[in-house]
Amino acid sequence: MLAVELATMLDEVKRVAPVWNPDLDDGIVLVLSPLWRLFPQHRAWQNELKARWDDLCAGKYDWSHLAMRLWPERVVPKCTEDLSLAIAHRLDQILWDENKTERAEEAGTESAAGNDQAEMYDGGVEEERPKKKAKRAKRAPRWTLKPAVNKKLIDQLIADRTNLTVKDALKNLLEAPMPGGNAPRAPAAPKAPKRAKKAAVEGLF
Repeated sequence: MLAVELATMLDEVKRVAPVWNPDLDDGIVLVLSPLWRLFPQHRAWQNELKARWDDLCAGKYDWSHLAMRLWPERVVPKCTEDLSLAIAHRLDQILWDENKTERAEEAGTESAAGNDQAEMYDGGVEEERPKKKAKRAKRAPRWTLKPAVNKKLIDQLIADRTNLTVKDALKNLLEAPMPGGNAPRAPAAPKAPKRAKKAAVEGLF
């Protein structure tokens, strides 16, 4: 029995080894999630890891280093839509430009507002002035994609982050059967009626 368990464990380790490349910035549960098959003796922990692995496969944690390692073809395009993802994967300087003109205008507006408030206090104005709601012009986005971002660049970024060995191992991992196989459990023995149990116990005395 022990030899069978050890052989099964060895097979699981060989299956997951090419995929696993831990980065603790992802968090320990996410880092261990590909190894969920290796914890059959701790069912609660195994279930937690399996749930996190399923969420990772579904794209819920695409900010993680593990997601980029396993699915760059899914994560890289998202970095062109979400600046925070691009920052997480250090692609912000490649894909995004900061609108420095807009930033300077914001700083100038804040400075002017501070000067007006200071002048009001210096002049001893105590009465509150009616506040007018100024109509703000629609501002340009603070961050925009660089003009050079196109399909060719995206494909190149994906290719640079794609490891064929990892992709093959991932395919093997996703297609692997559930631990323990699909054999149905043996049916439980029928329980004896309470009266029969009582009679059997009384017969002993």
